[in-house]
Amino acid sequence: MEESKASIFPAAEMGKEITVTAVERRANDDSGNAWTSVPVNDQDLSQGYKDISFRQLNNYINHAVHWLSENLPQSSEPFQCFAYAGPKDLRYPILTLAAAKLQKVIVLPSPLITPDAQVRILNAKNCGLYLRTAAMAEPVAAVLKEAPHVQAITVPDLGVFVKEDPAPRYTYSKSWEEAKDDPWVVFHTSGTTGLSPMQPSFVSKTLTNR
Repeated sequence: MEESKASIFPAAEMGKEITVTAVERRANDDSGNAWTSVPVNDQDLSQGYKDISFRQLNNYINHAVHWLSENLPQSSEPFQCFAYAGPKDLRYPILTLAAAKLQKVIVLPSPLITPDAQVRILNAKNCGLYLRTAAMAEPVAAVLKEAPHVQAITVPDLGVFVKEDPAPRYTYSKSWEEAKDDPWVVFHTSGTTGLSPMQPSFVSKTLTNR
């Protein structure tokens, strides 16, 4: 087991590598290791699955970094915060990792909690941006009726990010010591027994090499 771990993480001290740095390192090696596998056809799983490599993932993330850089309002605020809601597809991990590269904080409200609960989360994090796919326009609009100060931004189709054209290269520059306590992702509990307590995650808390 230890030999296997060493072969996977030869350049990283175990437990001390930022997630996006690990993705970039795996993208730059020559192994072509798969990050995940997805159905060839979502409607017909008998057609099998195809692998997505770390190199492809990093390219998709860089496409998302480019899109976020062009579409998020400029801000001098450190760790600018935005929420995201969409269908359960690869936009969630891609946008989450792109947020880390840009040193943004992404809030992931569940569409299953009430609009009032979502507004409380947005206000608690001083979150003035809500990114959502076209499919989530109506549910998010219901939330923002109670939060007119929050700007809605439409996220494009998955194909805008998941494409093989080389994206402008964006490399995460911080070391472990510089970034280990930076905020990154905000989750929350189900809220079935009351308001949803938030569970912030920091870049050092979600690692690929533990």
